[in-house]
Amino acid sequence: MLARMTILPLERKASLKAGELAAYAIKKGRKVDHTDSLIAGIALSNGIQHIVTENKTHFEIFPDLKVSSY
Repeated sequence: MLARMTILPLERKASLKAGELAAYAIKKGRKVDHTDSLIAGIALSNGIQHIVTENKTHFEIFPDLKVSSY
């Protein structure tokens, strides 16, 4: 299963997007974990708009990101 997965790197574009997302959450009065904003930034900067996670509430604050839980 792991051999079929693509690992997306943390690049400049994703880092900038993560910073924007963290700032957005802070303006909305929510504290977010840096890891969560980095994951969302990597996803969105690579055209991924839907993620699946066990911690749905960690990502629901981020605009343009659809979140499903398992």
